Amino acid sequence: MKLEEQNRSIKERWSKIYPEIDNDDSISPPILKESLEDKKFDHYNDAIDSFITKNEDTIKDRKIYKSEFDEFYDNEGRLPKRYNKPMYYMWLVFLIILEIPTNYTTIEQFLHKPVVSTMITISIGVLLVFIAHSHGAFFKQLSFINNTSSYIKSYNTTPKTTRYVYAIFGFIAMTIVMYGLYYARLQYFQPPTFDDPFSDASSDLVSATILTKVGILMMANFAIYILGVITSYIVHEVLPDFQESYYKYQKFQSKFLKEYIEFKKQLDAISKARTIRGK
Repeated sequence: MKLEEQNRSIKERWSKIYPEIDNDDSISPPILKESLEDKKFDHYNDAIDSFITKNEDTIKDRKIYKSEFDEFYDNEGRLPKRYNKPMYYMWLVFLIILEIPTNYTTIEQFLHKPVVSTMITISIGVLLVFIAHSHGAFFKQLSFINNTSSYIKSYNTTPKTTRYVYAIFGFIAMTIVMYGLYYARLQYFQPPTFDDPFSDASSDLVSATILTKVGILMMANFAIYILGVITSYIVHEVLPDFQESYYKYQKFQSKFLKEYIEFKKQLDAISKARTIRGK
């Protein structure tokens, strides 16, 4: 088989897996520089088939997210806003940690069970920070959610009503948790009741002190929520799936290229051991 015929055969085999082959140099087929004898060429093709079978899932996922990303990129003409995901997640964990000392004492006072109180406190922190994260993204994407143009609608993978329901549910859940903390703190700081021989002024002073303490802790909760919302607003993209398609495409592209490099080394080894029939 002549060199041109062998390369044509390789390209046809490759293009069945990568139809975008002419537009993506990173997935160029392993073109031969010199022709191989038939047995060696069969070995060459077997190596290609083995690579494709081994990386079938990666190839499939890469094609899906590349297609999504290309659609965004073609319409937007830009890359999505990028941010350091591990740093962002560490920031969210830090906000959860801030919630623990803010809420633990109150919860433990009611339950008198440190382990259970700790678990509940962490759960509350996770819930409030997750709500802040979700609301930040929601506020950033409001212009997209409310846009009625057909161009924007083509991106809308989640119905508008669903997005609003999620946001409202988050507000309701946060309100319930915050009210529960407020009520628990009032009870925690409330001094034992007894017949007060003193004036009403003294009672008013005690009440004012309690409200001040409770108010400071509630503001701390709200400040943590606001920090989460602001951070989420800053890092997110107006188009909800733009960032996700880009990051997932990059993930599977990197995984594919790592395997592809090893695959090319294998083909080079086959080529070096070949018997050349002609140039």
